[in-house]
Amino acid sequence: MRHGVRWPAGVLLVLASLMLAVAPRPPLVRSASPSMPVPVLSQTNTDSPVRPAPIIYLTFDDGPHPVYTPQILELLAEYGARGTFFVVGSMVRHWPEAAQQIVEQGHSIQLHSWRHGNLTRFTHQEFIADTALAQAALEEVVNRR
Repeated sequence: MRHGVRWPAGVLLVLASLMLAVAPRPPLVRSASPSMPVPVLSQTNTDSPVRPAPIIYLTFDDGPHPVYTPQILELLAEYGARGTFFVVGSMVRHWPEAAQQIVEQGHSIQLHSWRHGNLTRFTHQEFIADTALAQAALEEVVNRR
């Protein structure tokens, strides 16, 4: 509980990860096959006496919501953190103020479909229509593509 508000379990998990100290890790590498060279995706300068701080990418799914989105935004502001909100077009239309808050506070806002359907079961035409509806809502409410 925080300020008399009961936080959803998913938000608590994100908050816990924000507060954890992450130990430095070796460079992340990926190889498609043994014969291919291994590209380095990220690398730490081991000669430097100062190690860069770990980065945690915070993403939020299925919003915006008139109760939970403002709570998440408040907490992100408290920690000086930024997040990426993957929003559902129908919810953007329902709660435009919450979507506007996301953008006004400097967070990234991205599409997550019109009604959060199972996109793997959509035909190509259904997918295009769903995406177009979600995009139209986002453009109308926050003027973003």
